[in-house]
Amino acid sequence: MFDDIDLVFYKEWYQGKVKDNLTLEQKKEVLGQISAISLREVIHVPRIEIEKSQVPLLSDLTALEQYSGRQLMVVMFCIVEELGLKTTPIGD
Repeated sequence: MFDDIDLVFYKEWYQGKVKDNLTLEQKKEVLGQISAISLREVIHVPRIEIEKSQVPLLSDLTALEQYSGRQLMVVMFCIVEELGLKTTPIGD
C-alpha cells in the first residue's frame, strides 16, 4: 500500500512523531476528524492541502503549514492498523 515515496515518508513520520505522542483516546479523536475530512475532501490525491486547524492534535507534531491529504490518509490507515480495527477492501 505504501509504494509511493511520500506515503513511506508519512508512515515514518507517524511512527516516529505521532504514534507514541498521542493517547488511545486522542488517536480515536484524530481518526474521527480525518474520517470527517475524507467525506468532504478527496484526501488520497496528491497536492490536496488540509488546514492544520481541522486536526489540531497533530499540529504540534509537524512543522508544515498545512497537512497533505495523503499525510492524513496515512495517519488514518496507521491508526486503524494500530487499533486492530477491521477494514473491508474496496471492491469486496
